[in-house]
Amino acid sequence: MKLEGDLKRSQRACQQLDTQKNIQVPREAWYWLRPEEETEEEEEEKEQDEDEYESEDLTVLEKLQILTHYLREEHLYCIWCGTAYEDKEDSSSNCPGPTSADHD
Repeated sequence: MKLEGDLKRSQRACQQLDTQKNIQVPREAWYWLRPEEETEEEEEEKEQDEDEYESEDLTVLEKLQILTHYLREEHLYCIWCGTAYEDKEDSSSNCPGPTSADHD
């Protein structure tokens, strides 16, 4: 349950940071939260795109690890610190690590 909450928080941050960089489409469909409100036309498309969002071949933990790595590499952002760093050196000297356990 906690992992799902962490994944949603990471997806929200990813969408916001990507949008700030004018990235219009996520690298993978599941990197961003699925739109909450949909029209009837979008509902039909949703059924077709369901596999992209679900990515059943990946577990929640795997998605979380992939997405937090993307946030760290592309945006210098640590979801666990809640901080966007200036550069990789700033990140490596001020962030304890890439996992939730590193921040306990």
